Amino acid sequence: MKIALIAQDKDRKDQLQGLLQAHGLQVLEQQPGAEVHALAEVLLVDLPGLEESQFDELIQFSMIPVLFNEGEIRGGESWCEGLLDKLHLLLRHHSSMTPTEDDQIMMSNSPVKLVPEDAMMNTSAPSKVFVMLASLGGPQAIKRFLQQLPEYLPVAFILVQQVGEVLQSLMVEQMTRFSFLNIRMASGGQSLMANSLMMLPSRRLFTIDHTGVMDFSVPASDQSLDLNQAMVEVARCYGKDAGVIIFSGLEHDISEGCQQIHHSGGVVWAQDSVSCAMSRLPDEARSSGVVSFSGSPEALADQLVNYLKKPLI
Repeated sequence: MKIALIAQDKDRKDQLQGLLQAHGLQVLEQQPGAEVHALAEVLLVDLPGLEESQFDELIQFSMIPVLFNEGEIRGGESWCEGLLDKLHLLLRHHSSMTPTEDDQIMMSNSPVKLVPEDAMMNTSAPSKVFVMLASLGGPQAIKRFLQQLPEYLPVAFILVQQVGEVLQSLMVEQMTRFSFLNIRMASGGQSLMANSLMMLPSRRLFTIDHTGVMDFSVPASDQSLDLNQAMVEVARCYGKDAGVIIFSGLEHDISEGCQQIHHSGGVVWAQDSVSCAMSRLPDEARSSGVVSFSGSPEALADQLVNYLKKPLI
């Protein structure tokens, strides 16, 4: 197995690298010009000492499974076996969802979008609008969620993913390869449509008018935006037809937005801790007391499909 290892503390990195290599795993070195993300099968991230500003670079690994280590590196045999089991489990799960070589060749020789032509031409208003929140570990979870969805849903998704603008564009390009949704970067003047996913641009405030048209503005400060803003705005505009799904990510106070969605009559769902690469964000949502369903990305997709089948009240 080929492992990409990211660690800020040199002693911890050397210790992890030694343990992995001692058990027959290949640790790829992150060097200038070396596309480690294209060669690695699993990414192991040692969190102690890692600055939040460094997390953006991890998005280049968004197409491979990620495992985070927060605690002490014990080095005992049982600890090592536990680490190896987790790495192999991640890889097996990822391999079961990865296209075959023939599929990849077909994708590279044909238009990237898998969206049926009639769905791409769709201009109908959505019956539901769901915010999707994610940060560290989110891209892999979102991939699993999107792959589980059917060809068409009368839903507009608004994705809030905490990465830089360049990496957001990369995510949009990647998502179009495995989703039936019409996916694009959001910009002013665009309308929310059924069977679509709009990724909100970084460091922008957004509003939605009564017709579903979005507008964007630059915040007064250069600080990172509060994740609550998207949920509050969608709850204001869509009431009981609003919803939010919280995926893997770093801890962030999102109680206000979750409460707004809930009190408007919408639903609040979260990825379960077991399937998360980083469960702090969905755990924070659960602490608000309004999460009505937790599950794996696949279970969340199935929950959405079943939810849409319920008669409107």
